[in-house]
Amino acid sequence: MSNKDFQFPRVGVIGGGQLARMMLPAARRLGVELVVLDPAKNAPAAAGADVFLQGDLYDENALRRLAESADILTFEIEHTNTEFLAALEAEGTVIRPSSSVLRTIQDKLTQKQILSNAGLAVPRFAAVPESQRFDPRFHDEANILDVVELPSELSPNEDKALRQVAEEAVRVLDGVGLFAVELFLTTGGSVLINEIAPRPHNSGHLTIEACYTDQFEQHLRAVCGLPLGAVTVKTPAVMCNLLGHERATGAPYLSGVQDALRLPGVSLHWYGKAQVRPGRKMGHITAVASELVDARQRCRAAKTAVKVYGSDQEYTAPIRRARNE
Repeated sequence: MSNKDFQFPRVGVIGGGQLARMMLPAARRLGVELVVLDPAKNAPAAAGADVFLQGDLYDENALRRLAESADILTFEIEHTNTEFLAALEAEGTVIRPSSSVLRTIQDKLTQKQILSNAGLAVPRFAAVPESQRFDPRFHDEANILDVVELPSELSPNEDKALRQVAEEAVRVLDGVGLFAVELFLTTGGSVLINEIAPRPHNSGHLTIEACYTDQFEQHLRAVCGLPLGAVTVKTPAVMCNLLGHERATGAPYLSGVQDALRLPGVSLHWYGKAQVRPGRKMGHITAVASELVDARQRCRAAKTAVKVYGSDQEYTAPIRRARNE
């Protein structure tokens, strides 16, 4: 693409959760308009999107409306109708990553089989009978990431090995966009691929503060056919999730925000979800410092201070209601 023929595209995003919400500032910087589709009228990205469409992510009419409203489609969630997306691609809709990539990733067994057949190491796996399968969305909520640190404390050789495996995995899938590749490094030095997400990921949120190009801008650059940005780490950073209290239900309430934000280098990211549940991701905290150990201490202190409660639970300490703007 030459400098003189670039047209700012409209990107349609399937899903209007916190990932789409955090994609908005990057889109503004790039001059890219976002059209967001989500079933909830008060979805986290609804208020900030250039165009918001309310509709089910499996509904063919809703997906067609999104395709007709945008130049390119992408995802912030894997739970959608890949068969109909393939039909849209056949009609000429540009979808990045493609519907076939998403279909592979939706099925964890197929995903592991393809990677294994390509010669990439994965943990031992086996097919599970249909009657014993579970809702992957529940699994995601029950096994939530706790803390992420950047830069890693891996050796140069370990870092190189992990990067090579991750890059090869995305090549095998023929992926376009930003991919999160979850890897296991064994005590014997082997690298195993656990699973892949074809979109920005919770583990990459700290790139907003820590890197020259954050994961959301990088994803948009990739799907729009723009040159990728530098991912050099500007500063050590540590991120921790803010989860709903073990008895939290109803509208979310926050406690301890002011104490957390008094700490140097601490940023709070609130996702604007209208309802809280026990263990639900409601936001995150990122702490930066010139040394990783200091960022770690700041993040730990901020997380200790901030609690997410719900309007339907009993709680007597002073609280501040979270607004969903």
